[in-house]
Amino acid sequence: LPAFRRRSLGSLLLDQGLVAGLGNYLRSEILFFSQLHPKQRPSDLTSEQLAVLSSRIIDITRTAYRTAGVTNQDAWIEQAVASGESRRQWRFSVFERAGLSCHRCGYVIERTTKGHGDSIGALGVSHLLRRKFYTVISILMIHNPTKELSEQSA
Repeated sequence: LPAFRRRSLGSLLLDQGLVAGLGNYLRSEILFFSQLHPKQRPSDLTSEQLAVLSSRIIDITRTAYRTAGVTNQDAWIEQAVASGESRRQWRFSVFERAGLSCHRCGYVIERTTKGHGDSIGALGVSHLLRRKFYTVISILMIHNPTKELSEQSA
């Protein structure tokens, strides 16, 4: 829709006029698994990126519904449970995981704020392949350039 093409993905995914029912945690997980930056706009994306985003919106929302809010991958859950993480932490890939290691790259997830110090929660990790670092609205970590993308996604 033309009205949505120039808005940032971070705010657009919370717009109930686009997809009703998405909140901070689903936005975080959708952006992380789509490997998109929250400040990107639909008009900035390739048709492949738009297809991935559309697919992730549906898949992650369905998964969360079927699993009582768990959006994390099974292998990452096993690893998190084995390390003693609480359900609140292991159920997500990035949301509510400040201070813990990113499952994809291993760096510590940091919670930040936006605007006038208002906390907006951990909103998701977006992998920027061209710049070789991870960036987020509310999570910031340096990408380990020695790891290949295939290793990070495993």
